Amino acid sequence: MKKNNLFSVFALLISAIPGFCQDNDAVLEQMKVDVVYLASNLLEGREAGMAGEQLAGRYIATRFEELGLEP
Repeated sequence: MKKNNLFSVFALLISAIPGFCQDNDAVLEQMKVDVVYLASNLLEGREAGMAGEQLAGRYIATRFEELGLEP
């Protein structure tokens, strides 16, 4: 279930980004950075209760703020 939630977050993020930015190459590069970070071993698979889960959550919240999205 958690993977579905993360996928939903990315689907929203991906669909929202082009409307906020004119430079699609920069958007694609940032999306690659986001995916590589969130898929990295540093986040311990984003397992519930682990530090990686909190790191991923903070990262996503920060990216949403940068895009001007509100909770």
